[in-house]
Formats: sequence, structure tokens, C-alpha cells
Amino acid sequence: LRELYAAAGLADAGHQAEFVAYRVLYYLYLSYSGSTDSGQAELLKILAETPAAARDAAPVAHALRVRDALARGNAYAFFRLHASAPNMGSYLLDRFADAVRVDAAMKILRAYRPTVPLGVVANQLGFFDDVQDCRAFVSQLGFVFDAHGDCLCRESRCEPARLAQDTSSLL
Repeated sequence: LRELYAAAGLADAGHQAEFVAYRVLYYLYLSYSGSTDSGQAELLKILAETPAAARDAAPVAHALRVRDALARGNAYAFFRLHASAPNMGSYLLDRFADAVRVDAAMKILRAYRPTVPLGVVANQLGFFDDVQDCRAFVSQLGFVFDAHGDCLCRESRCEPARLAQDTSSLL
């Protein structure tokens, strides 16, 4: 697409920032999913090639905030950004949202003892309005709950292989 824009003389077209943001999100996906080791290098190359004005555009700034959230391991921020993704960015973020959830679920089990309320888990894993969907997701991973609906951290496991769908599928 980059080459087509250049060949048609549209390098300064209005949607350049949108497509730069898609490229950033795509290389984040590649890096996060482990599909390639060159994802970070390509991401740095994209940022070096992008004019400062385009980096300040809303879609690119959003993609860079997603990058920051992933680098910091902040799943809560990732899912807030996922919910507010401009244009079609949320479709790219959907591709690795479950992998981010699995990583965050592992951290929750290590950080909380002896129990953690399901509402807290739902909020951290991006199930902001649907606690039951969260319970179904973490139950597939191996989470165990007490009679009050709180997660029993010591008895729970986080086994990504137990998920019904493959979270590492390619685009």
C-alpha cells in the first residue's frame, strides 16, 4: 500500500496517518504473538520514516499508546485503548486480545492471594460490562471459584492450551 501511495503521488493523502497506525498495530501483533523477531525492528523503522506531523495524528498516537501499554504489561490500559480504537484499529487488536488476556490472567493469579473478586478480574481482562463472559473465559483457562463467586488463586491454573480457540492464529 505504501508503494501504491508513492506511485500515485498520494504520499500526502489524508489517510496516511490511519495506515501508519495500522502498520504499527500489525507489527505489534507480530511482536506480541511471537510470529517474527523482526517486529520491533520494523516498528522502529516505521516510526523513523513517519513525519512528525503524522506521528501526532490521532490514529498514530493511539497506536503508540497501545505499544506503550503492551510494553509495560498493562492489560487494563490495552483494553481501554482497544475499546476506543479509531477507524478499524480494533479489528487488528482483536487478533491478539486473548493473548493479552491470558498474560494478564497469569499475573492476576500470582499477584492476588487468597481470592480475588470476579469483578476485578473482569475489569483487568477487558470484560468491562460482562462478568459472565469473563467467568466463562477464565474457567476455560482453569480458574476455580468459591461459593461467593470469587476466584481461588491458589487452586486456579492458567493454562492457555485449554482455550477452545487458538489465540495464536495468523492474520
